Amino acid sequence: GAQTLCELPVFRQRCALGDASCACALPSSSLAGSSAHARAVAVVSMARARVYRDVNVNRPRSYWDYESLNVSWGPQDQYELVRKVGRGKYSEVFLGVNMTDESPVVVKILKPVKKKKIKREIKILQNLRGGTNIIKLLDVVRDPVSKT
Repeated sequence: GAQTLCELPVFRQRCALGDASCACALPSSSLAGSSAHARAVAVVSMARARVYRDVNVNRPRSYWDYESLNVSWGPQDQYELVRKVGRGKYSEVFLGVNMTDESPVVVKILKPVKKKKIKREIKILQNLRGGTNIIKLLDVVRDPVSKT
């Protein structure tokens, strides 16, 4: 017969069995290609992280409050781009050279986004500085024309 998602072991611990408003109460055969399928997937993805879920609770406000971050911008002209090495939704990444000592650097250029997103990115990189396999944030610069 038709098996409801609530009868599957993976759903038993994540939803209220038999809740009529829950997608899990629907037969699994009725989920393919329907909006109920999306609701069922959402039930699965609501699991909480076990390791770092409370990391910001144990840290001072200065660790996680990126909105009040005061950014000190460095000089942009000391870096020269060599070639593009990657891109993402919010940025492009280039191999570059620090012209003061000719050392190789990686330059991440954020696409024009809200100032809030830029501050968040900077804060995350500052917080992760020194971590294993984390690239070191050397400087934060801004183009005076585009403000990015």
